[in-house]
Amino acid sequence: MGRIRRLRVERYRSIHDQVELIFPDASPLVLLGENNAGKSNLVRALDLLLGDSWPGSIELGDHDFFGRERSRVPVLIRADLQDVKYRDRSGHETPVTSLTWSYHAQDNRSFNMSLADDTERWVNNEVRHQCPCIVVGADRRLSYELSYATKWTLLSKVMRSFHEALVSDEQRVGELKEQFTRTEEIFGTVEPFAIFAEELQRQVEEMSSNLEYRLGIDFSAYDPSNFFHALRVFPHQGGEVRTMAELGTGQEQLLALAFAHAYARAFQRVAGEFAPGLVLVIEEPEAHLHPLAQQWLAQKLKKTSQEGVQVVVTTHSPAFVNVLDLQGLVLIRKVDEGTTAVQLSPADLADFCRRRGGLATPETVLPFYGASATQELMAGMFARRIVLV
Repeated sequence: MGRIRRLRVERYRSIHDQVELIFPDASPLVLLGENNAGKSNLVRALDLLLGDSWPGSIELGDHDFFGRERSRVPVLIRADLQDVKYRDRSGHETPVTSLTWSYHAQDNRSFNMSLADDTERWVNNEVRHQCPCIVVGADRRLSYELSYATKWTLLSKVMRSFHEALVSDEQRVGELKEQFTRTEEIFGTVEPFAIFAEELQRQVEEMSSNLEYRLGIDFSAYDPSNFFHALRVFPHQGGEVRTMAELGTGQEQLLALAFAHAYARAFQRVAGEFAPGLVLVIEEPEAHLHPLAQQWLAQKLKKTSQEGVQVVVTTHSPAFVNVLDLQGLVLIRKVDEGTTAVQLSPADLADFCRRRGGLATPETVLPFYGASATQELMAGMFARRIVLV
């Protein structure tokens, strides 16, 4: 199962020189910082490399360059990987150590992968899909995400993945087509619909009679390019089907996060030669949730990361700050208009304490501070200055 070990970003948006994020094992990567510090820019960089759009076709705007100056190049985004493999035409497999996207000018950009044998190749879909990234933005818009408005909504992405798994079995596809044919026959027994469909087809044929290629209309119970496209998601409450408009904002958020988590778990369990990992990025998970719900969600995301999903969170809430997960806490700040990141290990913190007369060790320093780390104290992680009384 593919995993990211490290993300490096250079000269992208608010990032001047270089920012590195180290992805921890079995705990979320939590980006802390005030508004406009650059947390979302790091998310956008990760999404550019492993998200929906193919990086090689992306054209940067002025705002994508530090200081809005296109002369500040190259822009570089690199992810160091683990358990990702490249298979050549002969079937030989080689570990992939990193993916790198760089932009030098409009007609000079590259998207390469480095292999364990010290060679470089162009990235292919098989490699990139071993470590896909889903970003759940701060604006959850559940009714949009659970629709087929575009191919990038959560529902579209999930159903497309299910379709790819379904069509790998030709016998199963044949059986499904037979069932859909029967469904269409039942629709045809509704007389007004049958008359409408027949008249629509007749009118289309007449209007397109002078075209080189005739147009045809078919009311199908399925989309052959995506068999799962006919499925819809509806919330239930008290045994009754509800509309998205009836849900509270907090409920919408939890459903969107649950949907993304279920997607991650579904494909994590699928056996295969290249079992996909998943990077689940959630911006401001505390939005619209009361304090107890925030604490519950923080525990849920912790469990999700322990189950193998790599979770990245941007937040302004101390509910998502856990001293015991220090390696996953990253303080994002702006210094001289450039984004910087501070990320400590237990060894770094213990060394800091020893240099000031403490007796800390990497094994004892986190439990010591964690024992008294209330949410009130953790709120200090978001402050520029702290006054001790």
